Amino acid sequence: MRTYRNKLPLFTLTLALLFFGSPSFWKDTQAQTGLPQQKTYQFINGQWFDGKSFRRQTFYSVDGILTRKKPAKIDEVVDLKNGYVVPTRECTS
Repeated sequence: MRTYRNKLPLFTLTLALLFFGSPSFWKDTQAQTGLPQQKTYQFINGQWFDGKSFRRQTFYSVDGILTRKKPAKIDEVVDLKNGYVVPTRECTS
């Protein structure tokens, strides 16, 4: 009986490594917790408020953040049709 007690920790460790070390375990875990890919947008023909006046500029939305830096890939172009863009307060719940 003593030989089984000595092998129990080794057996438990082996099972844990087989289960948690399995590529399929980590692949499934990452798929469930990964955030969905966000589209990259280009906003053209907009009159953007810069704090003092409105200026015609092009902006991009990359990972949900507005920037003037053009990304390598653009998923969708949004024509603002000379509309005015003003900042608003961020709404948090």
